[in-house]
Amino acid sequence: AEDAAREAAADLSGLREQHGRDANVAAESSASLREQLLMLRAAYDSLFASTMGEQAGRQEAEARADEHAVGLRTAEAIRLKAEAEFTERLRHKEARLLELAEAGSEKELQLRDSLARHSDASA
Repeated sequence: AEDAAREAAADLSGLREQHGRDANVAAESSASLREQLLMLRAAYDSLFASTMGEQAGRQEAEARADEHAVGLRTAEAIRLKAEAEFTERLRHKEARLLELAEAGSEKELQLRDSLARHSDASA
């Protein structure tokens, strides 16, 4: 019985030593995993911040592009309005020039007619 008790005590002592070694390995593994988890979190946070920065940059660029598009549409509308106004003024000036040319032609005919009558009268 004593031998069995010593043997049981030796087995128990061996199991305690094995448990201690297993506990140390588990603690080292846990610490290593915790360190890896912290590194992964830091990498994720960095990537997230970078992605958010890029997204903000894209949104800002899109907003500027939208502003430029509005500016271009406004400039195009102004150009078309100015072109229409210029065309209208040009049409009025052409009509006035035609009126003046017709009046000049009538005056010329009257002068020729008057000149012809004076020539006939003096002859």
